[in-house]
Amino acid sequence: MDPHALERRIEALPEAARREIEALVARLEHEHAEPNSSSETTPRDVQDHAFVGVWSDRDDLTDSVEWVRTVREAQWASSDE
Repeated sequence: MDPHALERRIEALPEAARREIEALVARLEHEHAEPNSSSETTPRDVQDHAFVGVWSDRDDLTDSVEWVRTVREAQWASSDE
């Protein structure tokens, strides 16, 4: 289809329809963007995130399974009252 003909057809549509087309084009651009595009961030190794080690000084979290069990038992005991 001739790009100018398409443009004329879009311009003839109501404003709401033109907004839908704009949203569709934006979604398609995002879906079809090249993976190495400069607009996308590259995944980082999880160890590079700021949250890593935030609880390293917590002695109560050395065994996460036991910690969850303790918290659940306390919660379930208080909900029985």
